[in-house]
Amino acid sequence: MIILFLYIVISILSLAAIGESSKDDYDSDGLRWKDLTVSTRKNKILLHKSTGFIPNGKTAAIIGPSGAGKSTLLTALSGTTPKGSKRVSGNVWLTSKKGTGSMAVSARDVALLRQHDTFFSMLTPRETMNLATFLQLDLNKIEQEKLVDTTLDKLGLRHVEHMSIGNEGHHHGCLSGGERRRLSIALELVSNPKVFIADEPTTGLDSAQAQKSFLAIVRAARERNIPFICSLHQPRASIWKELDYFILMAPGGRIVYQGDREHSVVYFANLGYKCPKETTPAEYFIDLVTVDSEDEEQAKIDNERIQFLTSAFHDYQKTALKKMDQKWVKPLSALAVRDRSRDHYHRRFPVRVYALFIRSLRQNLRDVRVNVLRTFASIGLARLFSELFSGTKKGTSNAKSVADRTALLSYGVINMTMMAMMKTLNLFGREKEVVLRERMRKHYSSLDYLLSKSLAELPLDMFFSGVFAFALKQFTGLVTPLGQLVKAFSVLTLSAASLGFAVGSISSNVEEAVSLGLPIMTVLMAVGVINPSGVDESARKPLVIKLLKMFSPVSAAIEALCIAEYKGMSFEHNGKKPRWNLRDLPRMGGLALVRNGDDVLKALGLSGKSYHQCINELGVMSFLSLAVSWIGLSITGPSSSEHGTENDDGTDEDAVAMCATSVIRSSANKLNISFIKLW
Repeated sequence: MIILFLYIVISILSLAAIGESSKDDYDSDGLRWKDLTVSTRKNKILLHKSTGFIPNGKTAAIIGPSGAGKSTLLTALSGTTPKGSKRVSGNVWLTSKKGTGSMAVSARDVALLRQHDTFFSMLTPRETMNLATFLQLDLNKIEQEKLVDTTLDKLGLRHVEHMSIGNEGHHHGCLSGGERRRLSIALELVSNPKVFIADEPTTGLDSAQAQKSFLAIVRAARERNIPFICSLHQPRASIWKELDYFILMAPGGRIVYQGDREHSVVYFANLGYKCPKETTPAEYFIDLVTVDSEDEEQAKIDNERIQFLTSAFHDYQKTALKKMDQKWVKPLSALAVRDRSRDHYHRRFPVRVYALFIRSLRQNLRDVRVNVLRTFASIGLARLFSELFSGTKKGTSNAKSVADRTALLSYGVINMTMMAMMKTLNLFGREKEVVLRERMRKHYSSLDYLLSKSLAELPLDMFFSGVFAFALKQFTGLVTPLGQLVKAFSVLTLSAASLGFAVGSISSNVEEAVSLGLPIMTVLMAVGVINPSGVDESARKPLVIKLLKMFSPVSAAIEALCIAEYKGMSFEHNGKKPRWNLRDLPRMGGLALVRNGDDVLKALGLSGKSYHQCINELGVMSFLSLAVSWIGLSITGPSSSEHGTENDDGTDEDAVAMCATSVIRSSANKLNISFIKLW
């Protein structure tokens, strides 16, 4: 009874300390959420029921130890929670007294600043900003330039507006970490957001750059009169002073405090937890909700303290909300109107494709170092292969050279396939986050991006394959006409790069794309390489091998090149018609005693196929891979759910799309496992 009495007294004192300011806050306009929860499909709670409010023009931070659910709360508020594995319920809406009433929040209303800054590295800040304003806003050229100039000036980027952005961690001649972060802020502000949300906005920055970037967002939020909410792992004292509100979260997604920063010290002191003078409040509050997992006794004490603080805040908030219940009635569908002006593309289809094509072309052509390396690599590998397979030297077209010719063509195909696919996987994976962000803003569709990227990159990839084919022709005695050699390698590169698009479209990042792409490429190479000992056409092949061979660009390209090389070939010996000389015959079972190129094709099981048939197969594979890429980009696109109703029924389009993506990934993994078992 005594403990209960003390608890009631403490709660009343806490309410008295912060009640008046909270009442004023809750009566303002801004971002509201009620009964917001997040759980897994297996009903594990990631975010316990949360109700809160951030007024317009104010700054709030979510703090707490690792695993507290800070990012979970942010994604739930922004409407970007992946729905394939998580359920989100509750309501998030914006209130306004200016006649708009209540408006449901969708992902397009939110400026979402992620932990890592991703851009097209070869572009400049001005080019990046120009494209964003062009695709997102209905402005003429003069208005667009004025907006970009103003934004660059306010964020201190005018002096680097024509400098290449570069990749993260490479600052020589490129933007620094702080400048990259401010450019990310600029891109988000261009969208005229109604809410600004940032996940760890100071991560990876030194003290000066962190404060400069944070203050830039705070000023922008105040000028535009929009709420700014962010997560901070360990806020510095200078940043802590800039906060108007904060949310303290404990492990397991529990809310321990949510309200005014200035009154928080009094609130916790009235609960019996007075912040020492030599400790910053942020550090002390995070320590209050941290559990020592290495000491069982201390962990028990920590959990009891956290449970007490959670219950105390729950009772406080419950009492406060009862006094202003009319503000917290979740909006009816008729009132929670969504801003449909953001749901359409501002530019026509051909205009969007052209703008994206120019960006992709700049990204590829300006990377001079990579292009020079690819050129020398193509020539160098052609020279290396000519030395390794010396039987293909000029003037050596006897039967003994068949094995070297077949190996040379096979290694050339494998080399160009790997180069094209790995380059595509790397570039596609690095661009994925940028593309998701821009598609969430309705800059363009997945088809726009894929079409523009294909038009800009595939011809360049085909050029390098042409360089390799030309060098190979010069260094060796291949009898295939140069035109057919270049055509085969070019179409092969087109097919391999398209396959890279398909794999990258269903992958979340570079690491996942490479991890998925390498086994797939290995499987397709294994079933595509021709057995130089010959093919026994009477032997039955498993159905899975036949299917894999049908979709292997390596198989079709090697067959096309072998047909072009051997069809109609007559063997010579020192430039003369051959005499029957056993020393000049291949020392391999299936190719032994062949008299001409047609015998070679028959031994390899290619007598019934033609060069153009194989090239057409490569073309069909390219088309199918690009179609899969389009589907993959569409179903793994941004989640732009709008709050206002409970969305855990699992029947929405995003959930179906996520399931489809899982099926594709699962099928690819099963394919790799099947190959390993078979091998």
